[in-house]
Order: sequence, then C-alpha cells, then structure tokens
Amino acid sequence: GFSIRGPIRSPSRLYCRSCVELRRPNYAETSGVSGCGREIYHSPANSKHIVKCLLVIGASGFVGRNLFIEAQRHGIEVIGTYSKTCTTDLFLFDLACQRISEALPASLLAKIDVAVICAAVGNMEVCSRNRELTHLLNVQKTLGLIDDLDALGKKILFLSTGAVFDGMKGHYKEDDPASPINEYGKQKFIVEKYLFTRVPSALIVRLSKVISSSPREAHL
Repeated sequence: GFSIRGPIRSPSRLYCRSCVELRRPNYAETSGVSGCGREIYHSPANSKHIVKCLLVIGASGFVGRNLFIEAQRHGIEVIGTYSKTCTTDLFLFDLACQRISEALPASLLAKIDVAVICAAVGNMEVCSRNRELTHLLNVQKTLGLIDDLDALGKKILFLSTGAVFDGMKGHYKEDDPASPINEYGKQKFIVEKYLFTRVPSALIVRLSKVISSSPREAHL
C-alpha cells in the first residue's frame, strides 16, 4: 500500500531508499511501492503544500484503491472516482466521455488540494492491439483532464511507468533519456512531455511492477 506523510513540493524528485548515491539530506518520507519494491522519497525543501484533501482518479483500481485506503488511514480526506467497478464510497467518472466537473459537485472540487491520476488502460497487450482506443484514453482524454485540473488550481500527481525506458540499460535515473519501445510506454511519455512543458509543477511517478502482500489482490 501507499502512505502520504509530510508535504509535497514542486518540482519533486523520487528516490529509492536503496539507491544511496541519489540520496540528499532533509528528506520527508513518502512510503510506497516502487519498481524495486522499496520505499521512495521526495524532497520537501521550501515546501508550501500540505495535503488536506486528496482526489484519487481511478480509485477502484489496484494502485488507486490502496492509495485511497492508506491516505484515509493517515487522516487525509479522500475523494475517489471509479469508471467500471462500482463502489459505494466512490464517484462515477468515465474519462472517455466526462469532464471532472461533471462527475464531482463543485463543493467537493473546491476542497481538493492534490489530484492523483491513476486512471488508465494499463495492460500493455491491450495498448498494442488497440492503439487508437487506448491513445484516446491514455493520451487525449488524460491531457484534457490535466488541463481541467490545472485550470482548477489543483496540484497534479500523474502515475507513469518505467516502460518509458527500453530496458537495455537498467538502474535508470529520472533524467535519463526516455526511449519507450511499446505502445503503453509511448502513450505515458507523451503525457509526461505535456506535463513538463505545460504543467511543470506536476509530480510524475514512474512505477514498474507493483505488487501486494495480500493474496486476495489481483496483481500477478
């Protein structure tokens, strides 16, 4: 699962606890699951943003659901959305045909500090076989969502993937050149580049294989 403890600042960098050469002093801890399964950190220097109300877009999925639960456990007010798997404590939001202002009441939108975009078609094989449809959701509709959230003044956290790299080198750093070779990685990298240029205050988290210790989770 994930937990949020301490402030999020922008721009932020994520570091694996085991990658000692990347560590810097004065880190606030954000424990979660990275590609190597160890905790990750972000630098809070000069932070001005404490998370009070979190929006998890795609809170019915594996990562989104665990983030939703863990944020609640740490006393953060959380609002979540779903698109297919109906859950009573979540709001219906279909990225394909809705805008976020149509899915959530204005009173709730006004409370949100940070929006985490977990919603995506994450199956690499599906992305390869249905490039047009998945590009519509993972790129075009996601960029529209980013524009809406940015216009509302929300801090954006975008879940990307380690598949933005080709895997030939290994032990990648965040400033290594991206070289995606599959459709899913290419789609995620398009969104990353858009955020770099249009919303530089956004935080991008590149995940690889995320697993759980619970045998009930459908993650393998």
